[in-house]
Amino acid sequence: MVTNANGSVNGSARSWARGPRRDAAPAAAEPAGSATACPVAGTLAALRAGLDPGELSQYVRAFVEQLLDAGVENEVERDGYLTQLLGAMQQHGYPRLRKADLRDMFARAARDRQSATGTQTQDSVGPAAGSWGAFAEPPPVAAGVVPPAGWHVSEDGVFQVGGGAGGGRGGEPLLVCPVPVVITGRLIDAEGGQESIALAWPRDGRWKPKVVGRAVVANKSKIVDLAADGFPVTCETSGKVVRYLADFEAENIDRIPRETVSPALGWVDDTRSFLWGVEQLRPALAESGAAVVLFQGAEAGDEQVARGFHAHGEWEDWRTGVLPFLELPKIRLILTASLAAPLLGVLGVPNPIVELCGETSGGKTVALRGATSCWGNPDERAQDAAMSTWDTTRVGAERMLAVINNLPLVLDDTRRARDSTLVNQIVYDVVAGRGRTRGSPKGLQGVGTWSTVLLSSGEVSVNDQNEKGGARARVVSLWGSPFGAVTGETGERVKALNRTVLAHYGHAGPRFVRFILDRRGEWPTWKERLEAVVREYTQRAGNNAILNRMADTFAVFALAGELAAEALEIPALARRPVDELWGELSGEVREGDVPTRALRCAYDWAVSRPKNFFSPCRHESDREQPHDGWAGRWDATTSGWAFLAYMPHKLAKVLEEGGFDSGATVRSWKDKGWLQTAPAGTHQQHRVEGAQVRLVTILRTALDLLGMTVPSGGGLCQRPDAAGGATTPSGSRDGM
Repeated sequence: MVTNANGSVNGSARSWARGPRRDAAPAAAEPAGSATACPVAGTLAALRAGLDPGELSQYVRAFVEQLLDAGVENEVERDGYLTQLLGAMQQHGYPRLRKADLRDMFARAARDRQSATGTQTQDSVGPAAGSWGAFAEPPPVAAGVVPPAGWHVSEDGVFQVGGGAGGGRGGEPLLVCPVPVVITGRLIDAEGGQESIALAWPRDGRWKPKVVGRAVVANKSKIVDLAADGFPVTCETSGKVVRYLADFEAENIDRIPRETVSPALGWVDDTRSFLWGVEQLRPALAESGAAVVLFQGAEAGDEQVARGFHAHGEWEDWRTGVLPFLELPKIRLILTASLAAPLLGVLGVPNPIVELCGETSGGKTVALRGATSCWGNPDERAQDAAMSTWDTTRVGAERMLAVINNLPLVLDDTRRARDSTLVNQIVYDVVAGRGRTRGSPKGLQGVGTWSTVLLSSGEVSVNDQNEKGGARARVVSLWGSPFGAVTGETGERVKALNRTVLAHYGHAGPRFVRFILDRRGEWPTWKERLEAVVREYTQRAGNNAILNRMADTFAVFALAGELAAEALEIPALARRPVDELWGELSGEVREGDVPTRALRCAYDWAVSRPKNFFSPCRHESDREQPHDGWAGRWDATTSGWAFLAYMPHKLAKVLEEGGFDSGATVRSWKDKGWLQTAPAGTHQQHRVEGAQVRLVTILRTALDLLGMTVPSGGGLCQRPDAAGGATTPSGSRDGM
C-alpha cells in the first residue's frame, strides 16, 4: 500500500497521479514568517556572518531537511527555494553549488525518509524525483524496480526533475522521452561475458521489448539507431536518454533480473544442457546442476533461424509415417546423420557431409525434409524453417553455421548457388568448423565455430564443384533416388512421406538429446564404442586412404543409429546403412580420390595428344615439335614404356584446367611413390632433343596399379625397342 499526503490509500505499489505539469513554473519564495521561510532566513543570516566550507555544507543539509519537515516535496516548489538559496550564496561571494547537487541531496533525503516510514508522499502538482506516475498498463519491470533519483516516469513519458543539468528552463520538469522507457533485464553472454540490456516502451498499444548491446545504450550516437525500431529517441534527446538509462540501471542494479544467454543453439553450460530453438533441454534429474540459459540472437535473422527448430503435430504420427521408409538404407543413413549432429561435439568427431546426388524428381528434397523433420519445420519455403537452400552467400552460411551449432545444416539444390566456387567455399567452411578471421577498426572480430552435419542435395556432387583440397574425405555421396526405382507407386509413397513430415515434426531430435543428457555418465563408454567401430571400418577400408579417413564418419553414424534406436524405440535405426551401401560408397570414394583423378586427367590428356610429347624412338620425319613446344617426353614403343614425363609448366596447365591444384597434386603423387624423382624434389632430368631438362616423371607402374588403360604402343613409335631404345626408370641409352 502507498499512503498519499492527503491520507488516502492507493492500492498499487505505484503512484497513480498524473505526471508533472509541463507548463508549471518555479514557485516564488515564501514571505517571511511562512513555514518554509525560516530555513532560508537562517541560512542567509549565517552567510552574512561568515561560514567556512564545512559549516556551509552543514547548513545546506539542515536546510534540505527543514524543507522536507515543512512538507515541500513538489519539485517545482522545491526548486524555487533552491534557486533562492543559490542566488544568495552568489550574492555574498560564497562558492556556488550546482543545483543538480542540491537536487540529488534533496532526493536522497526524501528516499531515506520513504524507506524509513514505508510511505510515498506527493501533492497534487506532481511526484517527487525518482517516482512512478500513472499507468493504464504497468511497466513490465520486476518487483522493487523504481525510477532513478532525479527522474519521473509516467504514461506521459520520462521527465528529468533532478540530477545532471537538472530539469528544464527555470527548474521545470524536462521531457526527455514522450513515452515511458524501462529496463526489464540484464543479459550476460554465456561464453564471452558481453552484456546486453532488455528495454521496453509502449508502441501501438503494447509494451514493445528490445534487447540491445550495452555499448549501444551507453553511447548517444549509437542509441539513435534504435529509432528504426520505434524507440523514442532523436539526435537532440539521445544524450539525456543515455543518462536516464545509466541512472536507471545504477539505481536498480540488484533488482533488475539477470539472465545468462547464448547467441548459438546446441550445447551450453559446459554440455549440461542443450538449446533447441528457444527451448532449453535439460536433464531429467534436478541435481544435474544445469543453469538456466536462454537463446539470444545477435540479429533478427538469428532469431528467425532459431524459431525454425520447434515441434508441431504428433510424435506418434511422425513415427508411424517415417517407419516404413527406414527399410531403405539411404533414407536410414541420412536420418541417422541428422540425429548424429549433437553427438559430434560430445565424441570429438569432425564435421561430415552427406549429399544426395542425381537427376531431379528423384525424391531428394523430400528425403532432406524427412531428415530435417527430426528437429523442426522441414518446409524450406516457410519463414521460420529448419531447412534452407543453397541460395545464400558465404557470410550468410557462416552466420547460420555459428547459430545452429550442434544441429544439422540442411541445404537443398546446389543449382541455386551463385556459382560452384560458393559451394566449394561453404563445404570447406563446414569441414573446418571455424569461420574466417576478420578485422575491425579496433582489432579482430570474434570467430564463429561450429560442430554440425551438412545435409545437401544436387544434380552433381559437391566434390565435382571443385577438385582442390581434402574436404572430399568428409563427403558421403549417395547417388540416385534415395527411394529406389522411380515408379508411379514410389511417387505416391514419397508424396505420403512429404505430407507426414510437413504436418508432424520436431519430436525425434529433442527426445534423442534428452536421452543423451540423461546418460551423461555413459559418454566415456560411448567414446570407447565409437573407437571400436572406427577400427572395424578402418580394417575394412584396407589401403584406401580416403575410406580410412572416412572411418570416423561411418562410425559416428552407426553409433548414432544404435543410440537413437534405443532412445526413440525404433529398432530399425540400429541397422548400419553404411554396411548395406559399402560397395557403392567405396566405389565412389575410389573414383573420388583427388590424386587418382588428377593422374587420370594427366594421362587422358597425353593419350589424346601423343605427338605433343618428344620420343627418340619416333622416326625423325614424325618428330615435329608442336608450335607451343614439347609437352614432355613419352618413350612408348610397340612393346611398352616405362614413364610419362611432363614439362612442369605444361602439367600445371593441364591440371589447373582440370580443376586440380597442381602443386599439391604433384606432391601427393611423390608421397604415393607414383613419380620417378631425383633424391630431392619432385623432378627428374631427361634429354629432349639433345638438351637436359627437368620433367615431372609419372611411372607406368603407378598407372598399372590403378588399373588405368595403358596402350602398348600408343601410336608413338613405329620401331621396335632395338631401333628406338626404350628407357627404364633407372636410366636410358640416350642420356636420361
